[in-house]
Amino acid sequence: MANSTDYPIVAEIEYPQRLSRLSTFFRFLTLIPASILGGLAGIPLLLLTVLAFLPIVIAKVYPRWMFNLVVALMRFLHQVSAYAFLVTDRFPLAHNPAVRFEVAYPNRDDLTRVMVFMKWLLVLPHSIVLSILSLLLIPALVVAWMSVVASGRYPRPVFHYLVGLMDWHLRIAAYSQLLITDAYPPFAFNELFPGSGRDASA
Repeated sequence: MANSTDYPIVAEIEYPQRLSRLSTFFRFLTLIPASILGGLAGIPLLLLTVLAFLPIVIAKVYPRWMFNLVVALMRFLHQVSAYAFLVTDRFPLAHNPAVRFEVAYPNRDDLTRVMVFMKWLLVLPHSIVLSILSLLLIPALVVAWMSVVASGRYPRPVFHYLVGLMDWHLRIAAYSQLLITDAYPPFAFNELFPGSGRDASA
């Protein structure tokens, strides 16, 4: 994704020049263990968010060890999503330099106590827009699967659309659910549709 220089979250997936046709064909099988691992990662994420609530409200501090662990778990889930969306052949347990997720650690001036209680409401417009855009998710995945199995190539417009959705969901989760940033996520339509400002190689 194309990230603003002042936005604290960087989520990027390198466009794959070639993908394994065999691995993609059987992805519905290999995705099962990856999905189980992703589901297990969600448990400590929920626990850490609950534990971080009081330090944020009382002291405007997100304990760094909690923050680092949350970011590491989100990075893993980002890799699971990339594997599920067929944009990488690398199983999520292996380091994947093509899939990047980083978040700047917030200081006291970056966090606001009252925002903890309001974020779920503030992201409602995002949720509505994403619900509409996600209606094309399954058809886009089917098109991607057929294209990769047939040619080993991922259609660029579909890549931009699916990765754009993935990035958008990550920003919403980081802001409203995991509380690791108070930077309001942008409405990044240009990331989903080629020709509207997104770098074709991102």
